[in-house]
Amino acid sequence: MSFVHTPQAVIGHAEAERVTIEVVERGLGNWGTANVAVTCGVWSGVFQWQFYRGELRRFGEQLLELHRILSGCANLDPLDPNLTLK
Repeated sequence: MSFVHTPQAVIGHAEAERVTIEVVERGLGNWGTANVAVTCGVWSGVFQWQFYRGELRRFGEQLLELHRILSGCANLDPLDPNLTLK
């Protein structure tokens, strides 16, 4: 049996307010597709987002550093700004 690892980031709490970004396709060239789910109280929504190669990796590195030192800020400022996070 084999398992496929799907890259996913959950920001917030699994049982409360959160943003979940799950990579669903690494497209041809430098673009990929992710499903983004946002939950805030009784409100929630899901949409597909196109990202450029390296954008999520840089954001993930910033999040890891933020978690390590508990100070500073992590920013997702993509080339196609349909989704920005700070």
